[in-house]
Amino acid sequence: MFDIEVRFMVGGRPIGFDEFVGALAQRIAKEVGGEVQGLPHVRPLAVELPWQAQPEARKEPKRLAVSVDEAAKLLGVSPFTIRNYVASGRLRAVRVGRRVLVPMEVLEKVMVEGVSRGRR
Repeated sequence: MFDIEVRFMVGGRPIGFDEFVGALAQRIAKEVGGEVQGLPHVRPLAVELPWQAQPEARKEPKRLAVSVDEAAKLLGVSPFTIRNYVASGRLRAVRVGRRVLVPMEVLEKVMVEGVSRGRR
């Protein structure tokens, strides 16, 4: 096995891959621009490669449910309180194997309406 290290540099300063590709495209456009007629103007690449996706494009999908501990953090109460609400039927939860999950729609409803005093 062997390792290869690639460094991109422009004008003696290290740059990232994206900057390198843009600088290369600009340099080619500058060098060839006056010699070749009839070709469209070459611009820096605007194509986004998968690993360059913007942070908003990499968002995780909306979660359907959270654990009892996460539900407690979201509501600002203790996990014990959430477990009591689930056990008494005041808060709907779903079992997935041994895990107890609280649907996000239930948490959103609790934030609007609160938790009922009696059983559901």
